[in-house]
Amino acid sequence: MRSRFLIIAGLLGFTGVLAGTVAAHVIQKHITPDKLETFKTGVQYHLWHALAVLGVAALAASSGGRCSRCVSAAGWLFTLGVLLFSGSLYVYALSDVKVFAHVAPVGGTMLMIGWICLIVAGFAKRSE
Repeated sequence: MRSRFLIIAGLLGFTGVLAGTVAAHVIQKHITPDKLETFKTGVQYHLWHALAVLGVAALAASSGGRCSRCVSAAGWLFTLGVLLFSGSLYVYALSDVKVFAHVAPVGGTMLMIGWICLIVAGFAKRSE
């Protein structure tokens, strides 16, 4: 599981930097400033949660029992949350299709639940 999250963290980090580069050098001249801000928000959450998944990879190596399940859940929630939250912001900013703006809260909720899973993992680790 640890190597799976390490690979995912690398992919999220790479694609997050790529999205930021595209925002800075390609699309900024083609979309409105408010849509560019929306896109940049997606990039920020994308990159922060790439680091979170990297942390999950490190925690997965040392956790066991209930803690391990919570850490794994956090990793998957962060991954899916980035895909839904950041991905929907990217598509919305580039296409102005409003339905994608309504997907972002689902992804954001997944990101928050991922953090809650890490809190639970911390308490589980303390009680071991």
